[in-house]
Amino acid sequence: MKHLYWAVTILLLSIWLIVPAAAHPTPLPEFIVQADPVSLIGSYYNAIDRGDYTRAYHYWERPPQNMTEAQFVAGFADTVNAEVIVRLPVLIGAAAGNSYADVPTLVIAEHGDGTVHYYAGCFTAHKTNVPVGSATEPDPNWYIQDGTLSEQTAPDFAALERACANTAPLPNPDVPPGQLDPAPLIESYIAALVVGDRQQALSYWQNGQNDTFAATYGSRLTTAAQVSLLVNPVIIREGAAGSLYAPVAALSIITAADGMPSYVTACFTTRRSNVPQGDNFTPDPNWFIVNAASNEVGSPRMAVTALTENCTGQPAAG
Repeated sequence: MKHLYWAVTILLLSIWLIVPAAAHPTPLPEFIVQADPVSLIGSYYNAIDRGDYTRAYHYWERPPQNMTEAQFVAGFADTVNAEVIVRLPVLIGAAAGNSYADVPTLVIAEHGDGTVHYYAGCFTAHKTNVPVGSATEPDPNWYIQDGTLSEQTAPDFAALERACANTAPLPNPDVPPGQLDPAPLIESYIAALVVGDRQQALSYWQNGQNDTFAATYGSRLTTAAQVSLLVNPVIIREGAAGSLYAPVAALSIITAADGMPSYVTACFTTRRSNVPQGDNFTPDPNWFIVNAASNEVGSPRMAVTALTENCTGQPAAG
């Protein structure tokens, strides 16, 4: 098994995990969000897929191996496509004016010869909580500080359970429920189903009558020996008629008491209103689920395909 050390072995990083500009005949929509560690990883790979290596290079807190941007770009080789999946929840810890987060990550890279390679590991993201240098305010953005990936012979979701030193189970008391972004919304929803709180789970829906996901899989999630949640962190938001919509590709790995896993994939359509409702003077900042198209697949490879294909939830009325 080959090991990829992002902060040490930049040549391997460049050859195996970076996508050249011609990777996609049609450029992917631009995704630039550094407000949280999960979106940071999604933004990094979005930049790579779009051939925007300048943006990818500047997501690193320090140049890997002290390379110049020209050297960074020159290292791109025979990888023609790359996708990324992350495991939730992600724990954020603070120390001495800084925040840190470990992000369990799975990378799927297609090479020029048509072969597909899988890499599992951990990224460390960092954000300062105090002003630096002449700045009067802290930088709100997260940056990649370090990362280590190991090549897998096949998609290995179990590797994500042990990839980071601070890997949290679902649900986790140190990760409070949240609806201020689409990914935390889905995490909170699945966590509520895991603990059997159907009322809480229903509160995350704009219209609970549409919650066919809980009707189909809720009981299995509640009685499972373990549930793992993975998402595609490239979550593109689009505006329509006073609302923002964002589809979230998610995978629930439901491990039964006998140790057998099931792979439930879903494309959740999430919505946030941009205009005040009723007597309110400001819009509700929370996101809600408006639709979910789900399917149970038979293998990790099929689950990866479902997560990395185009998840396009259709906006719902209301």
